[in-house]
Amino acid sequence: MCKDSVVAMTTESFSGVAAKSSVGQCMAASVLLSALCERRLTVGLPAAVRHLSAKGEALFVVTCGAPPGDSATHMLDVLLRAFCIEHDIHVLEVDSERKLKRLLGVECSSSVGCVVVHSPYADPFSDSAAAPLSPNERSLVSLCEERSAPPLVRLPDNPKMLWQPLNLSDVCPPNAHMDSCTLFGYVYLNLLVKLYGGSRDKVSPETSRQEYDFIVVGAGSAGCVVANRLTENPNWKVLLLEAGGRQPDVTLSPALSTALLGSNIDWNYSTEPNGKSCLAHRNQRCPMPRGKVLGGSSTINSMSYVRGNRVDYNLWHDLGNPGWSYHDVLPFFKKSERNVNIEALDAVYHGVQGEQFVARYPYIDTPPLMLTEGYTEGGAPLRDFNGAFQEGNNQAQAFSVQGERVSTNTAFLQPIIEKRPNLVVKIESEVVKILIDDKNRAYGVDYIQSGKKYTVYAKREVIVSAGSINTPKLMMLSGIGPKEHLQDLGIPVKKDLPVGRNLHDHVTFNGMLLALPNRTSTLVSNEEILQAVVDYHDMDIKGGPMSANGPVNSICFIKSQPDLIAPDLQFQVDNIHNWRQYIEDPILYEEVAFLPTAFYDAVVIRPMNLVPKSRGYVLLNATDPHGAPLIQPNYFADRRDLIPLLYAVEFLLSLEKTPAYRARGAYYVREPLPACRDYEWGTEGYYICLAKEYTSTTYHPVGTCKMGPKEDAEAVVDSELRVYGVKYLRVIDASIMPVIIRGNTNAPTMMIAERGVDFVIRHWNKILSKQNDEDKSP
Repeated sequence: MCKDSVVAMTTESFSGVAAKSSVGQCMAASVLLSALCERRLTVGLPAAVRHLSAKGEALFVVTCGAPPGDSATHMLDVLLRAFCIEHDIHVLEVDSERKLKRLLGVECSSSVGCVVVHSPYADPFSDSAAAPLSPNERSLVSLCEERSAPPLVRLPDNPKMLWQPLNLSDVCPPNAHMDSCTLFGYVYLNLLVKLYGGSRDKVSPETSRQEYDFIVVGAGSAGCVVANRLTENPNWKVLLLEAGGRQPDVTLSPALSTALLGSNIDWNYSTEPNGKSCLAHRNQRCPMPRGKVLGGSSTINSMSYVRGNRVDYNLWHDLGNPGWSYHDVLPFFKKSERNVNIEALDAVYHGVQGEQFVARYPYIDTPPLMLTEGYTEGGAPLRDFNGAFQEGNNQAQAFSVQGERVSTNTAFLQPIIEKRPNLVVKIESEVVKILIDDKNRAYGVDYIQSGKKYTVYAKREVIVSAGSINTPKLMMLSGIGPKEHLQDLGIPVKKDLPVGRNLHDHVTFNGMLLALPNRTSTLVSNEEILQAVVDYHDMDIKGGPMSANGPVNSICFIKSQPDLIAPDLQFQVDNIHNWRQYIEDPILYEEVAFLPTAFYDAVVIRPMNLVPKSRGYVLLNATDPHGAPLIQPNYFADRRDLIPLLYAVEFLLSLEKTPAYRARGAYYVREPLPACRDYEWGTEGYYICLAKEYTSTTYHPVGTCKMGPKEDAEAVVDSELRVYGVKYLRVIDASIMPVIIRGNTNAPTMMIAERGVDFVIRHWNKILSKQNDEDKSP
């Protein structure tokens, strides 16, 4: 199928082309094509590309696709395009045989054609006639034609893709044996860029407007909801500012969620060392992913729909926050929710008319079913844990519909962005300061877009929804925060408040590795993985393994002590593509674990402490206050946080004996991880070591702008989320949680947005109603 494919190359500059071109160059290009044709992805390609991409050379590719039904040729086409993108070989797809023949003088009969071209020039595939070749170009054509190469064509540079995956250059060179660091890993990542690097998002047209009724900072899990609800009133003009860009299509496949971490839509934050946790991580810093994109962390998370326990919200109320009991907040959970599996749930607790789709994935494989059966046989019954009772297990529903992620951007922003002229959304616009006048009234913000500072003004309120890390950062940059800290950095103090304090998170650890034998494993060949990625892309209604998140939504809640009023432990699951590589270095493995969650030969079950006692903080970085803040969650600062996790390990080990596990041959790998080899596997000391060395966040930081009554020394906002001491400023996001809830935080953050914006709307409607009454009075 490859014998008719052709390759040619040229130099970046055509001066002296005859001298620079050589038989060796043409042969190197042929090696590139031959290696692809023969599927020898680790032989021949690197040398060929090094030769072709040496200084003064540039390689471009034209591909005319595969004949209908020829899946093998189609895969070759996919591989070639992906590989070429990785190595800056410019790719242009031909959508017309007429155009190809006009340009190359050949029919589109070969499956793949490589053509080296020179850029930049006008697009030769435009309707205008192709420009004639220069003498030097004709010279090179003649040279390559002697070696059965096609004519030379000049093509323009491809535009830069929106999404950029994580940079492997730091971790891969010394670890080339890792699956993710082989040529296959590079091809896979660049296939994702090729197929999913763009975005279907709509954005607002440019506007010079400088004044709005409301300015919302952060288009994340909360901000998109807030902007949607405010603009339901057509008389209110709302500006939504987002530091990140459009949501790339790579975020839509549930199985690609791991490829998002560390990419350019992640803030790529990490924690500060505390000597008690994250000890095996690079510089003792645990990653703290946060979404830098429309939809925020709802665009890069694992999509699990979990609300927490009713006792959490009743506690908020009891701490002096009226309006936040479970009875108060349940209607706001239901308001957002559009549950498409309501027949399998207790309808009293769920909504069906909201904007946010909630559904079960359309595909499930054997390991998640095994996990659910095992939990049930181990004493945790099947439950709708978002219903009347939480204790138990199930396959969690997800923020998904028809096999695609539904972020808050997809649910709340995209459907209205062109329909509501009173909404303006500005992307790649990082707010750097809230403007506060001498009477401590917020009246606008400064933001940076394309390196230039802009100022916009709010007639009514500024609402900060930047998340538990970036909200306190912005507040402190604006002079709202701990007085001493701000003075040390030379920031004028507007209001002395404990901003950044009370940081806490659901802490967990890695290492509970459950291996799956061949009959249970979902591993497939590398080529089948690439084919699955392509197949998912081509489906109109998504299905198959790429339409689900593998075992990740196998969730279980239990109590470590029978007399507790609610579960204090949750189990979440991560897939492991190659468990033998995992046990060599779990930290390195996690850094490059970007292959689809659908294909794995083991899982890591992570116990999560739902009621952590340790508290930390967020501070500005003295070296660069506008850069990444100092994030100190203080994991295990309170040693009592380890106790429930030890019970969790006992529970997990007991499941190995359940009929579900035994029928599938699942077993724990009883080999100590590198940093804990001084301890015997299975002992308490070993598990404590795992917790301290292989600590992990579950990406649920909360509490840094705590909600509480005025007499609460840690409180930053009141029960209507108004910042103490600063008028017309509210915080509406997960940072207001006084105490973390028992479960994933995305759904509760959306509820906080619904509850918070309801306070805003009621407040201003009341003022407007009063003004109207006064206008009518004689």
